[in-house]
Formats: sequence, structure tokens, C-alpha cells
Amino acid sequence: MQTPLPLELIISIISFLHEPRTHKDAEIGVINRLTPNVRGRASPHLLTCSLVCRRWKDVCQTLIFRWIRIFCYKDMDGFSFLQFTVPHLCKHVLEFSLVFMFRGNIESIPGWMDECLGRFKNLRELELIYGSAMEAAVSLRLAQGIASLLGTITLKHLSLAFRNSLDDPLRILPACSSTLERLTIQGHDGYILATMLTTPSVVRLEALRNVELYGPLNPFTQENTIECPNLESFSILHYNSSPWELPSWIPESIQKLVLQVSSRSGDLQFKRPVNPTSLKIEILLHNEDVAWITECINHLPFLDHLRRLEINILSETFNLILPASAHYEALCCLLQPLQRPTLLVHIIFSVDVGRFLDIGVDELEDIRVRETARLGEAFAPLIKAGGFSAQLVVRYRRSEESPVVMQYSV
Repeated sequence: MQTPLPLELIISIISFLHEPRTHKDAEIGVINRLTPNVRGRASPHLLTCSLVCRRWKDVCQTLIFRWIRIFCYKDMDGFSFLQFTVPHLCKHVLEFSLVFMFRGNIESIPGWMDECLGRFKNLRELELIYGSAMEAAVSLRLAQGIASLLGTITLKHLSLAFRNSLDDPLRILPACSSTLERLTIQGHDGYILATMLTTPSVVRLEALRNVELYGPLNPFTQENTIECPNLESFSILHYNSSPWELPSWIPESIQKLVLQVSSRSGDLQFKRPVNPTSLKIEILLHNEDVAWITECINHLPFLDHLRRLEINILSETFNLILPASAHYEALCCLLQPLQRPTLLVHIIFSVDVGRFLDIGVDELEDIRVRETARLGEAFAPLIKAGGFSAQLVVRYRRSEESPVVMQYSV
């Protein structure tokens, strides 16, 4: 009779096969074929290992159920699976994603829903995606159940994507106000301001350190909905062509500011004081016009406070078209007046090629030598003065496999 492997060795083996989720676009698959509305990001190898024997299954399940997503359609069968089939596995869920495509009425929500939600005692990250409008009574019932759960756990990251109402986020946020460190809000162009609660109270989030706002119309950019006196980092995406400003609730002492814009975005107007020490601009260029960057930098009211400036210039091309030398030189002229010993400047040119390319080894080497030389020549004045670095990143595909990444730095 063969001696079974020690549990410690089994855990070590399976840990090597586990593929941790490093980005939000990781592949999502069905965990159990009988419940397709429950998805996970476990690798096929991990799922296979869970079939070896009971000991391997127990170890694998702690990793398989680390991150799960439930799609809520006309019924709650995904929750039924967790409530009646695998209730003991809810304790392993650290990251939970709920997608509400629910079109039922209040009677469709089972009476055991709060009991099921209460099983997620170790939850640290929660994502709520409102994919469709729900009846007000249904929305209120679900929000109350989620808020009840959040009041009993130590939630660190809350991500909200909603379409047409600010009510549910304002009901949920107070429940995790003392523990929440990161808040991500995804707005939608269908948002209607009139649907907001009549007299929303401002939620104070003492532990909040990081806020990210995305979406074409995000009410959190317009309303004084939260207070976060200890906020350290703020990211905002704005592709709209109209002028805009930062939310009024950002503290003046914010440390890091991230602006995600395009060359067609409206001008950012600084109507209230903020003094970040780090500024990152991620700009999607539709051409090689750097007018938005020029306008922004020339009107920064906190330029003297900056200690780090990072500019990431993104471009998408069908062919392998790299930035022109004149483009490099224009940016060099823009950045030269900013140089001082206390400011570090880093610029990244990211080029994504939209079709398959077959580039040989010799050609890759020629590109590396040529592009490194062009970067060094165009930015020579900045490099000589010190405190400056530049990088060219090119992504393309040879086939359906993972993209090839070329990087050149000076």
C-alpha cells in the first residue's frame, strides 16, 4: 500500500499550479457545469487536481473559491448552489463579484438570502455590477442584505458599477465606512441625477486611501457624496470633450493624482487647491498632438509641489508605426523648463499593434538599436540634466497566443 503524500507537500504542489489573478481580464470559467451562473478564475490544472482525491479536493477548493462571480438573472440559482450545495466553501471566498441582470420581483428573492450572504465571513473585496435596472423594492432588498453583511466583516475594496441610480451605493457605503481602503466607481451614460435619494447624507470614510472613478458620467464627480480626509491616491478617467474639474471632496493633502484622458478630452480646470507630490497622466492619442498635455502642464497650480511626474502616452495602430522623432522632440521642449533636482520625470510611449506581425530575430534587434538611439538623441538634454527616464513599449501578436512585448529604455 502506497503511503499518502504529507498534507504540506500536497499544498506546496497545488500552490505551484495555482494561477493567481493578476489583472481583471483573466479568463473566467464555470466552476460547476450544473450551475453555469457561478464563475471562477481557477486554472484548468487546479480544477483537474481537485478530482484526484478528497484530500486534494479540500486543498484545491480553498483556491478555486478564492474569487467567484455570480450572475443573477431571473432567479437566484447561483446563490442556491452556495446555500444548499457548498455552504462550507463560502468561508474561502475572499473576492466576490455580483452581476445583477435581475428582472424578477420582490417575491423572487428567497427568504434565506441574508443567511447565505452572511456566510462570507472572510470577504475582503466585493464587486457589484448593476447590468440592468431593477424594481425599486428588489434593489432596496438586495442593498439591505449586502449592507448587513458588510457591517460584520472587514471589507478592504469595494467596486461599484451602476447604470441609473446612486441610491444603492449610498445605502451600501456606510456599512463599510470604518474598514474600506479602496473604492472603485464605474459610472454609466444612462445615469439620471433625478433618481438620487432626496436628501443624501455625506458618508465619511476614515480608512479610505485610494479612489478610482471611471465611466462617461459618474455622479461621484459631481456630488459631495463622501468625505475621505485620509485619501492618498485619486484616479479619474475623463474622455468627454467638455471642460471638467476634480471632485470637491478630494482633500488638499492628496499625495498621488492619476488622470486618464484622451487627446480629445476637455480641459481640466483646477478651481480648488490640491497639492499632490505625484502626478501621472495616461493619455490616449488619436494622433501625435500633445496639445492636451501641454495645456495641462502649463496650468498646473501645484507644479512646485511635485516630486514625480509620469506621462504614459498610449497609441493604437494597425501597423507597426512608432512615434516620430519630432514627437519626441516636442515633448522634450515641453519638459525641459520643469527640470529641477527635486523632480523625477518618467515618460512612457506605449504602442499597441492591432494585427498579427511576424518579426524575425534580426529585425527585432535592428528595431531595438534604432529606437534606443532615437530616444537617446531626442531626449539628450533631459538625460544629461538627470532625473529623467524614457521608455518605448510595443505590444503585438504573432498568433492567438499571449502578446509579445518589446521595451526600450534610456
